[in-house]
Amino acid sequence: MPAIDLVPLLDQATGKSTPDDRKAILVRLAALRENARAATREERASARAIMILHMLRRQIGDERFNATAGQLLASSGPLAWPEVRQAFVAAGGPELEGFFSQWLDGREPPRFTIREIAMEEKEGQTRLAFTLVQEQQPPATLAVPVRVTTPSEVVTREIPMKGAATQVSLTLTEPAGELLIDPDYHLLRSLMEDEYPLVWTRFLNAANPLAVVPDDPAASPYGPLVEKLRTLGCETMAAAKVKDSDLAGRAVLFLGLDTPMVRSLFARPDHPAAGLTLEVRANPLGPEEVAVLLSAASREETEKALPLLFGGLALATFAHLTDGTVIEQRTQKTDMGLGWWLDLPPTGVAPANRLDFAAIMERLRETRVIFVGETHDKVEDHRLQLRVIRAMHRQSPKLAIGMEMFPRPTQAALDAYLAGTISEREFLKRSSYFTNWGFDYRFYRDILAFARANRLPVVALNLEKGLTTKVFRQGGPSALTPEEAARIPAERDLSLPGYRERISGVFTMHGQHAPPEQINNFLQAQALWDETMAESAAEFLKKNPEYRLAMVVGQGHAMKDTAIPPRIARRLPVSQAVILPAREHEVLPSEADYLIDLEPAQLPPLPLLGVQLVESDKGVRIVEVGKEGAAAKAGIEAGDTIVALDGEPAATAEDVKINLLYRKKGEVVNVRIVRRHLLFPDETLTIPVLL
Repeated sequence: MPAIDLVPLLDQATGKSTPDDRKAILVRLAALRENARAATREERASARAIMILHMLRRQIGDERFNATAGQLLASSGPLAWPEVRQAFVAAGGPELEGFFSQWLDGREPPRFTIREIAMEEKEGQTRLAFTLVQEQQPPATLAVPVRVTTPSEVVTREIPMKGAATQVSLTLTEPAGELLIDPDYHLLRSLMEDEYPLVWTRFLNAANPLAVVPDDPAASPYGPLVEKLRTLGCETMAAAKVKDSDLAGRAVLFLGLDTPMVRSLFARPDHPAAGLTLEVRANPLGPEEVAVLLSAASREETEKALPLLFGGLALATFAHLTDGTVIEQRTQKTDMGLGWWLDLPPTGVAPANRLDFAAIMERLRETRVIFVGETHDKVEDHRLQLRVIRAMHRQSPKLAIGMEMFPRPTQAALDAYLAGTISEREFLKRSSYFTNWGFDYRFYRDILAFARANRLPVVALNLEKGLTTKVFRQGGPSALTPEEAARIPAERDLSLPGYRERISGVFTMHGQHAPPEQINNFLQAQALWDETMAESAAEFLKKNPEYRLAMVVGQGHAMKDTAIPPRIARRLPVSQAVILPAREHEVLPSEADYLIDLEPAQLPPLPLLGVQLVESDKGVRIVEVGKEGAAAKAGIEAGDTIVALDGEPAATAEDVKINLLYRKKGEVVNVRIVRRHLLFPDETLTIPVLL
């Protein structure tokens, strides 16, 4: 450890510290990297020293610690570890030699975890067993504070550890709810993610920080800070040149908020216009690191704030300064201790709160935007959507329907169909429904029929599928051409609390195991969907202030806290509510306003040819024929090309799907095909197929 004067630290250790004080020290220590500059190595040594002295005090007791510390402090001159060690070993006995040897050798702080948790009730008592593990090497010898909470008691123990793993068994009067390791921060140890707040020092001491600066930093309000960062070895990059991939997995500082990259990640952060404001968030493209948003009204504000930025604001999550004076400062609240839920209590709903559908809709009479989330292939969900739309229409005829199923370029086809100027067949073809969406059109047919009959506007909410696919597969929004980028919302908020966690869960639920950059691309593609639909809805509501809006979207897009609703609210202050079908998974109050019980329903099966199709320049070629399908029984073969059904041309697979939509099981359709032969001319056949 670097040589430091222990006098002020020893004097500090004779006073009482709180768990919050000790946690703040461990947060600083976690942010101070081993490979940091010399000044930081001294800070790290000081932070370690404070925790070592605290652990020493607990080991030998307050009385003996204070007496020995008093003798040391009475001598003049600085104090180093050899003198402190000698004095405390003399006072506390030779067993302290091992304590000092272990903690002064600069080894990595312990990292704890719990494994093999088991809880068993027997004869009126509960036995809780688990393995307490140190993950670092070498393991430390120490006593680990453990706190177990049951509904009626709090049990605390000190668990002695001499190796990497220790078996623990506790007898309790009833099942435990929560297990905490070192909740009062008595140990020099590593923090878990849930304990580690988003604070400014995490950027200052990051291993590979990046500052995104104005194109001409010297002429901006941030010139003095940029100069300081460069002297400290921080990489800087002009805002006009930075890409998504530059930010992935790095601690990033954005100087100024009015840049395309800031708007694409955090929409438009709300900072005061005057003074200087510092805000620390998780980096949406690498949440293990921080993203810092800093705005300043002038160069003078930045100059006056510099001493605090590199001093007293180290543990700030948010700070606002004027003329170099702190007006407001906050630090994020995080978990205290390493925690494991052993028995998470279930939640419930009082039956007295149950409402019938009419009462729910009456409560929502004045709500301007109502989401009805769906699982796309559940018939009962779409019937609920239509039921809500009918009820809203009875309350007010000034009603529009927003639909996820239609990308914005299909709006003209929607308008023409609803106005009655084109048929349903023509609408399906012009809107490329089966290419853009693909789920059974009958799910949405009654909703569109109701809108057409009552002359209700339908808003095509979504972004073109090809753009989100490109963002996901080719490296994020930076992969888009300027023309494509102009079609997406410029302001996108990837930093909504819980959003990345939910989207990452969806990604892994689909069986995907991918590097962080691919998850980042998936996150950005999902955010484009949510932001586009929010933008489409908000633009309609602004242009039509007398209208209400029923939102027909997937359940994941309807979540009240992380999906479309907060993104509409960011653009337009408007009342919103979320209705979801009640199913077996838990829905939190933050996610929805009402859950509706539904009886499962089914549509009659669509008639099928029993073939797999691929499009070619000569028609729709059959690549596979199901052995028991209608086509096989009629004599259609793989390699045949469909050119018409009952005289209706079939140039695309979508033409085939549209034609079959109007058929019923048991009907006969005449399929005209071209069959190619190697040695003979192509043969055109019309084959009747019993669907």
